[in-house]
Amino acid sequence: MQISTSYYTSRLKNLTLSLVPPSTVLFVHLIRYQIRPDLPVLDVVAHFFGGFAIAWMGLILMKGLIARREIPEETPHWFKDYCILGTVALAGVAWEFYEWGSDSVFGTVMQFTIPETMNDLLMDMLGGMLFLLIVHILWMMHKNSKT
Repeated sequence: MQISTSYYTSRLKNLTLSLVPPSTVLFVHLIRYQIRPDLPVLDVVAHFFGGFAIAWMGLILMKGLIARREIPEETPHWFKDYCILGTVALAGVAWEFYEWGSDSVFGTVMQFTIPETMNDLLMDMLGGMLFLLIVHILWMMHKNSKT
């Protein structure tokens, strides 16, 4: 079975587009960390927008999979949301492992306490949930404007 190059181009374009929101948040977070690493409130904001951006990435990837018929279009919205929030949680945990590894290997101070780490994960999830809430509100407004 031969797959056309347009199939791979479509996948690459979708992947590249999906990496824009989280890459932007990561870039801003790393610049902020170089300028003011001692302001924990900025870390909370970065985690919130990081969760928002990862959910955005998940939605872009999900729409690409549906467009290529790799996921059925009639898949329930709650299941798609669950997958997107699972991606947000996984990214948040991976980031916390990165912080722990950096502290352990390089002697940085990115993780202060266990409650701070749990707050970071909470902010990741709240950012992802806010994104999904906004998407559902916009979808309902769009659906109602058609009728």
